[in-house]
Amino acid sequence: MSFGFAVSDFVAVGQLISDVISSLKDSTGAAHQYRHLVLELEGLHKALIEVDRLDGPEELLPTINAIKATALNCRFPPREFREKTKKYDASLGVGNSAGRFKDAHMMVRWGVGKKEAVDELRMKVNAHVGCISMFVGLFQMRHSIPPY
Repeated sequence: MSFGFAVSDFVAVGQLISDVISSLKDSTGAAHQYRHLVLELEGLHKALIEVDRLDGPEELLPTINAIKATALNCRFPPREFREKTKKYDASLGVGNSAGRFKDAHMMVRWGVGKKEAVDELRMKVNAHVGCISMFVGLFQMRHSIPPY
């Protein structure tokens, strides 16, 4: 019985997380200022890889699919963050410029308005990583499936 979870679902979420990481690394000063967010997003990516590798006998497929469905819910906060921050790419990306005054304006807007968005994303990412890790750990412990 399949619930429509494919490797492509996890690849798509991984790509989304990679895009957010890249936008943070490419933004002027953001790589240093938000290095913790980047590390947390990389932790989320690793947790998703672990979920993608979950496997077991046929009778455990409903449990595995429930864990995968829960894990895939983590795609929404990074997607929302990416949508909110795309407008900064032209001004804050390395080697990018929308013009001197526009760049300065966008840097100020980022500094003033995005700290809360970054903090909120960090909180949500940490919650997802904790939840995913707990589900995978409980599943492996309960069903004696060795970790990867």
